[in-house]
Amino acid sequence: MGISEFVYREYRVVVEVEGDHHRTERTQWNRDIEKYHAYAEAGIEVVRLTSKHIRGRHPTAVEIVRAALHRHGWNG
Repeated sequence: MGISEFVYREYRVVVEVEGDHHRTERTQWNRDIEKYHAYAEAGIEVVRLTSKHIRGRHPTAVEIVRAALHRHGWNG
């Protein structure tokens, strides 16, 4: 389907960390859209994060990924 930063295969969750080039480069944007369609068709939830989620003043990446995993049956 594509390359993702983290794959939680058992829980059908993938994590994408998107820099500005995902938004500003047309070729990358089109590739990403196709990849997200393929993930959706396979029943996989895509968690999309930016640097703000990871390194922002109040990072929220862990909470966002944890919530997605819980939605898919993780009990950790």
